[in-house]
Amino acid sequence: MRDERDSLHLILLARFRAYKVDNVGPMLYIQLMSERMTQTTRRAEEAAADMAGECLAMRSRLIGRTITGIYDAALRPVGVTAGQLNILVVVVRRGPISPGEVARRLNIEKSTMSRTVERMKRNAWLEISPGESARSQELRITKAGRRVLEEAEPMWREAQRRAREILGSSGVEAIHQLAAAIRERTAWAQ
Repeated sequence: MRDERDSLHLILLARFRAYKVDNVGPMLYIQLMSERMTQTTRRAEEAAADMAGECLAMRSRLIGRTITGIYDAALRPVGVTAGQLNILVVVVRRGPISPGEVARRLNIEKSTMSRTVERMKRNAWLEISPGESARSQELRITKAGRRVLEEAEPMWREAQRRAREILGSSGVEAIHQLAAAIRERTAWAQ
């Protein structure tokens, strides 16, 4: 048995004490830990350090959550979220438009788009009508949806101001450049 565990280390987890439990004898609690486990732990810690220091997804999600939080808080009195406002903007500018096309333009998963559109329909901000084919639909903004856009505009402007303040002019410019590059380089943004 020892031959098989040459690289194992014994770690004492509790002091050795002799206990008599149903005549079982002394109990010693130990944990067997292999060298491989230690190396795996070390590699995981190194990977975590690299990811924490360099991960673009982590940083972009932090930026996204921070900025979205600013807009959501500002828009709360109107009862609309930043995501819903984005959909209203696309529908006004491009509508009538299919939900799939809105999702593609905003890079929203179809299931998320479907749930959001359903909520917006319940709020009477959007109406859904049959599209060109029997299986397609088109989104149109309603009068109530236009009112939401109008009421949200000053709050949106305040959120813009606050976001610009946090990001600074170089951060704002960097976001505009990144968005343009993404539109140019990816199919979903076309």
